[in-house]
Amino acid sequence: MNQAQIPPPGTAAIVSVGDEVLSGRVVDTNAALVARELEAQGWRVVHRSTVGDDIEAIVAHLRVAASQARVVIVGGGLGPTADDVTREGIARFAGVELAEDPEALAVVERALVRSSRGLSAENRRQALLPRGARPIDNPIGTAPGIHWAGPASQILALPGVPRELKVMLEPSLKGIQTQGLGLTATVRDSVIVVGLPESEIGRRLADLMARGAEVSVGSYPTEGVVRIVAECRRTDESRARQLVMEVLGQVRERLGGAVVRRSAPDLATAVFRELLAHGATLAVAESITGGSICNALVGVPGISSVFEGGVVAYANAQKQSWLGVQEALLRSHGAVSAEVAAAMAEGVRRGASTTFGLSTTGVAGPTGGTPQKPVGLVYFALAGPRGTTVEQRVIPGDRELVRERAVAAALDLLRRELET
Repeated sequence: MNQAQIPPPGTAAIVSVGDEVLSGRVVDTNAALVARELEAQGWRVVHRSTVGDDIEAIVAHLRVAASQARVVIVGGGLGPTADDVTREGIARFAGVELAEDPEALAVVERALVRSSRGLSAENRRQALLPRGARPIDNPIGTAPGIHWAGPASQILALPGVPRELKVMLEPSLKGIQTQGLGLTATVRDSVIVVGLPESEIGRRLADLMARGAEVSVGSYPTEGVVRIVAECRRTDESRARQLVMEVLGQVRERLGGAVVRRSAPDLATAVFRELLAHGATLAVAESITGGSICNALVGVPGISSVFEGGVVAYANAQKQSWLGVQEALLRSHGAVSAEVAAAMAEGVRRGASTTFGLSTTGVAGPTGGTPQKPVGLVYFALAGPRGTTVEQRVIPGDRELVRERAVAAALDLLRRELET
């Protein structure tokens, strides 16, 4: 391979092996784990593919991957059975024979001792390595990994059993020869945006999201919010971090109050941190969201210090008996109304003796809507020291999406109150 054919510095590829992965019978969580770890260690993933348990197909995939990347991570196909042919594929790709490796055999034998089993002919197959390759220790399984170093690329083959791959991955990457491979520091940070559609976010951040910029910016909608991720790769990590912070500062400036102030992995955690900072407590009354707000909150470690509890009052009778909503209010305005949302928030706040009471009521669909109260109509109310605030939204989407977005909108109502 001449110099022009050597892949760019710092590049990595992932090849997943297995008929069960290729067919979709098994979800390929390994590849996602590998990609995250590669990124964390400064590699740039440029290729990812999936191939079945076929030697020639594996060779073909390795050729493509090695032509694009300096390191290729192969997951799967190192077991003891006849359909585990990754080692044969690597040997054929490298143009060498398989041979039993004493160090690899020792890895297999140690694993069998741990499980009180003897060495079988099938297990002995796992000690076969392409000539010139070295074994990678497997501390919890019988399959040694394989490290093969070529003139332009290196291959790391790891078992497909997720817990084995996870244990072996980080030390395997750190153990390879990285001199001259062009690794850079990767700095990544993000902010959460609530209440703006992704299209509007894209319009306001169009120049920041342009491909080829030194700091790459992407938007990723999830669970009723949009996360804006900024990433920079440089050999100078401190400068990369400075550039990322500068870009996120521009994001905050352009998107204003839609950006969650406190850095957090999710909106519920951001709300928790705001409540904690204010010394405030919360109780929740849910109808349309059916307990999903409570579920989001209790997933946050330490939430018990600020969250007193919640009530799912779906039927009108429970809105009356549990939350003190007046029957006359329900008759005159209906359960889906600003007035009832306010009464629910005030009732749960009063009953729990908390700083804030938060409520939701609406029409999730697909049935139950009317011209006056269409599917997707949701009322949110927040009762607190400064009075009661009610917001109304018509949320597009199916039942699941309406409820998911309603959870985010309710938490955001509280978040905005706490940030002012």
